[in-house]
Amino acid sequence: MMIYITSNNYLTAEIPTSSSIKIDEQFSQQNFEIFLERNLYNVVSLEFINCNWLTSIPELPNLTTLKCIYCYSLTNIPALPNLTTLICNGCHDLTCIPELPNLTTLDCSECYRIVSISVQPSLTSLDCSECRMLSTIPLLPNLTALDCARCNNLVIGIPLLPNLTKLNCNACYRLTHIAEQPNLTELTCCYCEGLTAIPALPNLTSLNCSCCYGLTSLPVLPNLTSLVYICCSSLAIETIPLRFIKGLNISTLAKCLRYNPLNINDIFIREKELELEAALQIVSEYLEYANFDTLTKLEELMYGAGMPIPTLVKSARKV
Repeated sequence: MMIYITSNNYLTAEIPTSSSIKIDEQFSQQNFEIFLERNLYNVVSLEFINCNWLTSIPELPNLTTLKCIYCYSLTNIPALPNLTTLICNGCHDLTCIPELPNLTTLDCSECYRIVSISVQPSLTSLDCSECRMLSTIPLLPNLTALDCARCNNLVIGIPLLPNLTKLNCNACYRLTHIAEQPNLTELTCCYCEGLTAIPALPNLTSLNCSCCYGLTSLPVLPNLTSLVYICCSSLAIETIPLRFIKGLNISTLAKCLRYNPLNINDIFIREKELELEAALQIVSEYLEYANFDTLTKLEELMYGAGMPIPTLVKSARKV
């Protein structure tokens, strides 16, 4: 049962057992304490919205869900033994998250002063994006999803998280290392300017590493099906095995070709691994960036496809 509490209603009333309570900025710390005197053991879900008067959370023994949305003055969250969901995004004065043994979901995004998150043995989902002072990610053995985007102080790296399947570390400018993650399937690491290498990720299917200017090569990623790496000025295209190109969205290569001209012969020499249509798409769309110095296969493929060579190579200087 969801009960929305204002400054007048329910102040001295006893609410039903196992109630969900929602409180907004019209309430006060004093009224909240009066309310809890009667209902300490009845509250299982508690939500605060824009409650700038809130500085701490009392110890509520049966609480399972706690949401504190943009409660700027909140500085302390106690160890709540039965809590499974904690959402405290935008709590700018909060500095740490205690160990919560049954916690499975944690969203502490935009908590600018958080410096540490305790080990959470049951945690499966963590959003700590824009925690600007957070320098480490703890070892979280059951974590499956991690969003640490724009954690600008994250320098030690992403540790081994054995059950992690989804990782977003966009714009972690000082991040230099991501540990091998055996079960990771989706990695987004755009604008990680200090990142020089992607680890071996045997189950990765989707990778977006756009604007990782220090990235020079990619490892063997046998299950990769989606690749975006626009504006990776140090990443040589020839480091990507041709079998990765088959089935990928070729248009994502456009801006990379400005920095690393594509040697068309490298693609055509192993055309059996690449559908003809995809090879022709590369030639027709990105001709101005191509390297024709060692071209030997273009004529054969153009005639084989029934396409006139001048249509595709009229701007080429060397054919």
